[in-house]
Amino acid sequence: MMAPDLNQPLVLPCGATLSNRIAKAAMSEQLADRHGHVTRELRRLYDIWARSGAALLITGNVVTDRNALVEPGNVIADNAAALSGLRLLARSAHAAGGAVWMQINHPGRVATVPFNRRPRGPSARREPVPGFNIRKP
Repeated sequence: MMAPDLNQPLVLPCGATLSNRIAKAAMSEQLADRHGHVTRELRRLYDIWARSGAALLITGNVVTDRNALVEPGNVIADNAAALSGLRLLARSAHAAGGAVWMQINHPGRVATVPFNRRPRGPSARREPVPGFNIRKP
């Protein structure tokens, strides 16, 4: 049996059909503005990726709580004000007929200093991640 061609459509178990078998993996672009809003640069990047031929674009971290940041420059979607920028990002990603899926993120108790002094998660204790979460005097 021959391996499928990358240009063949792919029907996913959820019922979605991708036009080919090429996907842009999630990565952290860090191109949101200082308020966590989608920027023109971020929309342009997704437009370029969409025109590259990938059928699926998975976004970078989209943080669900501005009090639980992962790193600077991530998009923050914790209120209705974020919707207009996210719609524009989706339009850019759909420019060539591809799909865009959002990687939602909340760091929970592994939130890092200096962004989160009091992480929120299922445990009140910080995760002992080497090199992270070290408080300096």
